[in-house]
Amino acid sequence: MKVASVTVNATAHGLWWGLHAAGVRPGRPQGVTLAQLQVLFAVRAQPRSSGAQIARTCHITPQTVQSLLKHLEKRGLIVRGKDPVNDRIVTTSLTAAGERLAESIEKSSLPLHRKLWQGVTDRELDQLNDVLARCLANLGSEGPGTARS
Repeated sequence: MKVASVTVNATAHGLWWGLHAAGVRPGRPQGVTLAQLQVLFAVRAQPRSSGAQIARTCHITPQTVQSLLKHLEKRGLIVRGKDPVNDRIVTTSLTAAGERLAESIEKSSLPLHRKLWQGVTDRELDQLNDVLARCLANLGSEGPGTARS
């Protein structure tokens, strides 16, 4: 298992550097960070989500989500409001500008996705997703964005 995990780590690192060398900077031309995009797409997938729900989806702390939401709200990409059932919960939804940005990012990344996943079947992608989900579950509270210093 140790040899396989070292190989996977090296492959993942190589993939990251390959994307970096290819000039992949998602969202940078639009002035948003990768973390902000992650939150934006989480809100898009689950409209009217709370900060806690977004944090769980993105595997980051609620405090980090609040900071990212503040930036997205300031840019007019999201709107926050009260939950209709529990007015103590603040929900988040995309604005029209947020939806346009998400669509623009998706459209501009299609060529990269086609190249990246060329020759990989849907079944293999499902398996990869399952393995990565288990890895995240194994990290538990020590997952990305939640490490304690």
